[in-house]
Amino acid sequence: MNQMASKPLFVIVVVLASSGQLLGSAGCATGKDPCAPNPCVNPPADSCAAGVAQIYPATGQCLANAGEAECTYEPATVDCAEIGQFCLEGQCLADPCDPNPCVAAPADGCAGNMAISYAEVGDCEIADGNVECTYAEESRTDCELSGEICEQGACVASVEPCNP
Repeated sequence: MNQMASKPLFVIVVVLASSGQLLGSAGCATGKDPCAPNPCVNPPADSCAAGVAQIYPATGQCLANAGEAECTYEPATVDCAEIGQFCLEGQCLADPCDPNPCVAAPADGCAGNMAISYAEVGDCEIADGNVECTYAEESRTDCELSGEICEQGACVASVEPCNP
């Protein structure tokens, strides 16, 4: 359902210049329309605010103001919770975990001299209307057992000259 109550309105000013002067400024009577062709083609990214999807049009409305183009992008809004769905990146989804968005595991790391790697695909959960990804440890290796040290999640030979 579209919500018309509270809509954020984004205004972007596009400055057009001719010979170093703004169009329409004093001393520059070019008569050119800064809105022809319409320069309003960079809307904000679709987003979510308190479970409401805000979907921006690809082309905004242009208004010539003192020789400058002012762009406005009026979003369509959909209250995802009202239709029993979740909002994720400006889209209402029945289940934001299907397909699983948790496909960017954290980098392998070290905990002291323990090398830790994580599963490539994580577990997706919905908490307070937000998607949360958790990644299980895939392996934990004690580098000391092989006489090595942990660097960036891997066991490597020590490079210290006094500690062969």
